[in-house]
Amino acid sequence: MEEFVVHKGDWLCKGVWLEKLDGARNWLTTTINMQERVVRLETVLNANLEMRGTSFNNPLPKRLKRNSALIAKDRGSGRMSDDDDVFLIEESRNRECGNEFDEELALNVRQQENEAKVWQQAKYVNHDSGEESDDLCESSI
Repeated sequence: MEEFVVHKGDWLCKGVWLEKLDGARNWLTTTINMQERVVRLETVLNANLEMRGTSFNNPLPKRLKRNSALIAKDRGSGRMSDDDDVFLIEESRNRECGNEFDEELALNVRQQENEAKVWQQAKYVNHDSGEESDDLCESSI
């Protein structure tokens, strides 16, 4: 178990470490005995990672190694979304480079993405409705 010095004002939280299942993209399992750890909140990448558990509609990959399948059966397993995987990788890289999270920049980017989605949806609605735009040239016969 890793120990670290705690200073007054540090934000701490409890969590369960997850391990990748060898041979299964985006599949995770808990550590042995679901060992709960205390960590600095600043080191947490995603405090509430949503995963889909193993089910008929979400089976473990067929190519999964036998040992990984046994671990998944013993400890339980879940698959995170591709979006969550990309987020975790990007956030890890940003932190390794010393980039601080800029909340204002993130809000601006999210607003621009939402505006682009609205614009795209409106563009396709007008296109699909058969309405012609006023700025299209009319052909003469």
